[in-house]
Amino acid sequence: MGDREEVAKQTDCIMLRGGRTLFHAGRLARSLGLEPNLFVTIRFWETSVSAADTSAAFSQIRAKFGKWIQRPSKRFSGILAPPTFLWVIENPENKGCIHAHWLVFVPPARQHDFAIKLDKWLASSGHVYSSQPFHIEPVDALIGAIAYMLKGQFPSLARYYGIRPEPQGWVTGKRSGCSENIGPTQHALLCRAGKHPRPERWRVNKYQPRLQAV
Repeated sequence: MGDREEVAKQTDCIMLRGGRTLFHAGRLARSLGLEPNLFVTIRFWETSVSAADTSAAFSQIRAKFGKWIQRPSKRFSGILAPPTFLWVIENPENKGCIHAHWLVFVPPARQHDFAIKLDKWLASSGHVYSSQPFHIEPVDALIGAIAYMLKGQFPSLARYYGIRPEPQGWVTGKRSGCSENIGPTQHALLCRAGKHPRPERWRVNKYQPRLQAV
């Protein structure tokens, strides 16, 4: 038999493992002092990158970011950090408007340069049809931003965690993930070492009722 051509996996939602990874990654980033401070949306549908190639193209952008953040130019000498981020790819209503949400930590002094580099990284992935193919905004509430990214979970999982599910369509390739330094392996290691608090399970009277003003 000849070699079989590998077919990229397609998914229509984030399942248990993917959702748990994103939730714990955000908490771990906070414990490490690397809490994501930028929320980036990349509109791949405004480029020549196809739906089948979006996951791979975004992976290449994240790899370039990893080198950039760890190897600053002389202008930003000493201002470096381990690549720390969470991400999802969405395709709302399966209309082909594929985009990526990227929660990422970038030292404040390098955020302007990050936007310039991101423009070049995206252009290297394919032809860009829009003058503004991505949007960057500061993160005001990390947990809220992660919950927004998790809206594409399997409906019963989303509702269990108090998130209103919204179908995010079929995606070819990996549709969510995080950097290695805040992934499941590191989460388990730091929890066992007592360097990161385990999430508390629900218990009776965990939260005391608020007193009503008389």
